[in-house]
Amino acid sequence: MMILRVISGAQLSEYEFEEGESVLSILQRNNRKFDAPCGGNGTCKKCRVRESGRKEWSLACRMFPKEDLTIELPKRQDEFSIVSDRKGTEYESGRDGYGIAIDIGTTTIVISLEGQPDSGICQPEAILNEQRIYGADVISRIKASNEGKSAELCQLIRSGLTDGIRSLLRRCLVPPQEIRQIAIAGNTTMIHLLLEYPCDKLGEYPFTPYSLSPESCGADALFDLPGLTCEVLIFPGISAFVGGDIVAGLYAEEIVQREKTMLFLDLGTNGEMAIGNGKRLIVTSAAAGPAFEGGKITWGTGSIAGAVSGFSLSEPGGVVTIGGERPCGICGSGVVEIMAELIEHGIVDETGLLADEYFEDGFPVAEMESGEAIVFTQKDIRELQMAKGAIRAGLEILAAKWGTNIRNIDEIIIAGGFGFHLNLKKACRIGLLPPECMGKMRAVGNTSLAGARKVLSAGGIGDDIYRILEIAEEVNLAKEEEFQEIYMNQMYF
Repeated sequence: MMILRVISGAQLSEYEFEEGESVLSILQRNNRKFDAPCGGNGTCKKCRVRESGRKEWSLACRMFPKEDLTIELPKRQDEFSIVSDRKGTEYESGRDGYGIAIDIGTTTIVISLEGQPDSGICQPEAILNEQRIYGADVISRIKASNEGKSAELCQLIRSGLTDGIRSLLRRCLVPPQEIRQIAIAGNTTMIHLLLEYPCDKLGEYPFTPYSLSPESCGADALFDLPGLTCEVLIFPGISAFVGGDIVAGLYAEEIVQREKTMLFLDLGTNGEMAIGNGKRLIVTSAAAGPAFEGGKITWGTGSIAGAVSGFSLSEPGGVVTIGGERPCGICGSGVVEIMAELIEHGIVDETGLLADEYFEDGFPVAEMESGEAIVFTQKDIRELQMAKGAIRAGLEILAAKWGTNIRNIDEIIIAGGFGFHLNLKKACRIGLLPPECMGKMRAVGNTSLAGARKVLSAGGIGDDIYRILEIAEEVNLAKEEEFQEIYMNQMYF
């Protein structure tokens, strides 16, 4: 048995391993917090580690040590930008205690304390979903679960939630005993992994979830936090790829109370979308890939301090980063802004081809503190093209199923943290969103969290949520003959 020594900041950890095991596999097996967006396929190039004493970085998924080894991990940046567009709710007037609303995202988890006025100290807690060591997307994690890693994935999400709740309560000076109810919304895969449901039928056609029903259990069944014994409510889902996070969002936006037609779009690794009103509802999901969350982008990152979130070639100080920190990568909104500017200035043509002078090495966007250039590459452009093509094809088909054109829809709701920070004008410029609907769009932020908050305020999962489930019709884009044609056409700029 050999020893892998892992240096992370001032911390040193040691793990035993056998010959033939990759460094990434060793880190996964020991539940280390580490980025591996592609799940170890060697395609994302982000699982960088450095052998102690060397300057060069190597890929953990391609390192197979044959003797004791000491490695260094890159500095982690865990402070995510939290969308706080909605105020906290009163946790049922006159009721003792507090509620906790949770949105479990594939990349980020947001935890909010409800029942007291907003204050700086009690802003929501945002943490990384540490399951990302098994891949950035749900398909990678379903695959890992089906390969015997379900317990590890479950432990990662539960321990992350426990740590996040503990940190939030400590910061807000609220003892666990005073929490009376917790509401959780998340996509279907995240809920399956949280509850350790089997995922064997979730990742292959016809994509059958183990359960889509609302769930209720005691907090002590999920979280290892003494004194936290309240009821936990978990949102129901509609299908394998339209989950409880979308149900929560539609609930928050009061879809069943509407007479006019609303188009709802939650932009992320999957682009979940819905069109409808209180009488009829059509839903679908487009596999956009992780480009909107920084995945598969050469210098992509989440919405962390230092991530390039805004970009202009014609204005002084054209590089804008989250928190005003030194650039460290490019988040989803930054990807869109860079793309729009490169198109506007003729550096990228309508087919997505980068100008000759930048084709090999990429377009320089910013410079890290180390002096290393952050670049936007031809590969990054193709990733964005595929993502936007899938989204627009989904929108066009959804509108057609409703019997209308997108331009005739009364209101378009852009949900999610990415959508909230998105420059809508530039999103229209690259064709991600329909330009003719610019005046009808409204970015509303994290509607999944808002729905969880609303359930706490209502005291439970009520009739409006069951009405959403009752009227929802799902469209499978893979079965739509025109999808591929629309998809290819929408890849152009």
